[in-house]
Amino acid sequence: MRPTSHFLSRVAVFAVVVAALLVSSCGGQQGLATCKSDAECQTGYSCLSGVCGVPAASTCPNNQTSCNGACVDAESDGANCGSCGHACDPGLVCSNGTCQAACAPGLTKCGASCVGTQSDAANCGACAAACPKGQACAAGKCACPPSEQACNGACAGIGSDPNNCGACGTVCSGNNIPVRTCASGACNGTCAAGTTNCDNTKQLNGCNVATANDPNNCGGCGIVCSANNMGTRTCAGGVCNGTCVAGFADCDGNKQTNGCEIATATDPNNCGACGVTCSGATPFCQSGACAASCTTPPFTACGNACVDTTADPLNCGACGAGCTPTQLCITGKCACAAGATRCGDTCVHVDSDPLNCGACGNACGAGEPCVSGACACTGALAACKNGCANLGSDPANCGACGRACGAGQQCISGACKCPTGETFCNGSCHELANDHDNCGACGNACAAAQVCARGQCAATCGRRETTCNGACVNLNGDPQNCGACGVACGPGQSCRRGACICGAGFVPCGGNCVDPLNDPGNCGACGKACPGNQVCAGGTCACDTGQTVCGGLCTDTATDPTNCGGCGKPCMPGGVCRAGACVCGPETNLCGSACVDVLTDPANCGGCGKACPKFQYCVNGSCQP
Repeated sequence: MRPTSHFLSRVAVFAVVVAALLVSSCGGQQGLATCKSDAECQTGYSCLSGVCGVPAASTCPNNQTSCNGACVDAESDGANCGSCGHACDPGLVCSNGTCQAACAPGLTKCGASCVGTQSDAANCGACAAACPKGQACAAGKCACPPSEQACNGACAGIGSDPNNCGACGTVCSGNNIPVRTCASGACNGTCAAGTTNCDNTKQLNGCNVATANDPNNCGGCGIVCSANNMGTRTCAGGVCNGTCVAGFADCDGNKQTNGCEIATATDPNNCGACGVTCSGATPFCQSGACAASCTTPPFTACGNACVDTTADPLNCGACGAGCTPTQLCITGKCACAAGATRCGDTCVHVDSDPLNCGACGNACGAGEPCVSGACACTGALAACKNGCANLGSDPANCGACGRACGAGQQCISGACKCPTGETFCNGSCHELANDHDNCGACGNACAAAQVCARGQCAATCGRRETTCNGACVNLNGDPQNCGACGVACGPGQSCRRGACICGAGFVPCGGNCVDPLNDPGNCGACGKACPGNQVCAGGTCACDTGQTVCGGLCTDTATDPTNCGGCGKPCMPGGVCRAGACVCGPETNLCGSACVDVLTDPANCGGCGKACPKFQYCVNGSCQP
């Protein structure tokens, strides 16, 4: 007689207690041993929250039960038939949770168990033919769920997986993104405070701009702090700031729009300082002081201002002949500073300007930096016509720039491939086993009254199959037609006995199936999100190789100017971080604790500490009136 469920539950509890005592007395403390994976625990135990123990029933996939440390299917397990510990007698098999002499119709005997080889992931198509992790069994063949694709031997939802976003191997950047997300195949995620993405390429560089201190994106993308008569442009807290060159001042408090707009050396309304007006017997302003007339040479009266038309960028060569904000006035002519090139009305450095790389108008593609006058992509990216691309995973540039994959194909290791179980036919991927128009082979269309069953055109479907849009499917195991035609299972789910459940390696969480070993939003357990831009590896939150956690975010201390060589070690103003050490960037020199351009800085003109006299400019490293 079959024991009652109450008695069995008491037996199961007693067995677990006895097993724990036996393990504890036989060498010990295994039930309390620390671990990183199940392999470090004794047989029958799992690694749970870093400790070897018996898994709770909630950790087993749907329709499975935890029996003495193992997740089993009580509907078919001959050692736990119907409930834990209820073993079938020799010669009997477990079918639908009861011990019987033979398997029920549609089930196959595998050892002492009766399984549906058309849908059982552990016995797919034949006994002991187990599907890889994450794959489901449909029509006796292992395949990823409908919403996922096989990426390097594992199933991935390319519509939502930040490590395979839009295509296999397309990894969303974690740069200043606390939690990486992928939606509809596009990288997304909320930027860390004070940062944003200004080039619409979160996949390549994440939130690449610190709007709190970037003078070219101060307070928001494209908000450029003016360079007008500015010795040093800075941005602090999203507000433009910086120092004015000698002889100029910011009298309207708006350094974002017009920088240092007043020439206090010559302006009769702001002579020497903002608001100082020249009038009466001394109506002219010369060298920052009110005067009765202009002294010549070199000064010329332009209105009531005494200016040097050989060096004044507002009156260069003649009164009112102003230079552009990026130009200097040299010997009465507007010109760019040494090392810069004039492109239109702007002076640029063609060796580093991505909009004028190597020559005026030669713009680099999206995400491409300009290095030594040439557009160059970094890391594993290649320079293609429309920007930097990963030739190993980009379906628009698969294996080579411009080589696009067909409909439904993915780019894997530089080759266009259809998902597992499908074949490329006439520009798109098809499942030849049940495709009415490509039945068994590309272009082999069945007659209108026929159906495609296992790659053969037939009049009717086989036993336990149903016709869905001209294809023969098993409603008990087809994840695209689960329980009824057109009822597709969700991401990470498989179809079992006409119901959608989570596949092997996935657990239910908030209505979705998630992989707790790799999902940064549910790392190790449902709802346990990794902090900052950390990734989830083996159920543990961690930074990528070579990165360090600084302030909750993963960063490369070898290149991060805010954490150079270690957390909280910022570089000096104008400095860059190389190999963990702060150095000055191109065309600048270290003077004291800041990187400056000795060709234009009036406080360090021609060398550190060489300050120009009041109201003089620094032109090509030489002080000029």
